Amino acid sequence: MFRPWAQAIGSVAEIGVVTPPGREHRIAEPPFQHVEPIADAVAAELLALDRRVTLFGHSAGALVALEVARRMREDRIDHLIVAASTPPDAPETNYALLSDAELVAALRAWGGTPGEVLDDPAMVELFLPGLRADLAVAHSCRTTRANHPVDVPITALAGASDRFATPEQAAGWSRFTTAPFALVTVNGGHFFPITNPSEVVAHVVATFAASKVAPGGRSRAANDQGPA
Repeated sequence: MFRPWAQAIGSVAEIGVVTPPGREHRIAEPPFQHVEPIADAVAAELLALDRRVTLFGHSAGALVALEVARRMREDRIDHLIVAASTPPDAPETNYALLSDAELVAALRAWGGTPGEVLDDPAMVELFLPGLRADLAVAHSCRTTRANHPVDVPITALAGASDRFATPEQAAGWSRFTTAPFALVTVNGGHFFPITNPSEVVAHVVATFAASKVAPGGRSRAANDQGPA
């Protein structure tokens, strides 16, 4: 999702993509089942950098990004951008507990996964364990300090036709910051960062431009990749 952004954003910030165990080139590694180890690892790596960062997370990745922000000093974060996500205190089904058939049906409803992949039992068997673990991580975010806000500006990007994280629901992210909050509605459904990348990138670049970048280098954009 994020790699094509490099050309558009590279002149403004360095992009770092978080790929958790059990995903993509790390598919052979045992996946995490809880947010704590991944948030701890990402925060530690970012704190080791001599620069401020902007965090971006899509869907469940937004919940993980918030947990990363909670582990960092607020003076090291310029902004938290959450996309296509309901806030941590929103009630939601624990999708990690669904049967394989129910989870595949949910994937069809969410969109974003090619039908030919979902119709291939071998492919489903390959990626479903990692996805189920990602969903368990997402659910753990909703039970971990769920009402603890951060003193970091938050922008919530919501798809105008997203049935799973509506603009009205995304507005609830305002409860999780004591700093300025903005809600931006963009064209598209749950996967609008893929289907409408130009509009999303424009908002991200505008956020970078408006953020104060600390001396010593450009802001680094750390992207948390969620399960959906």
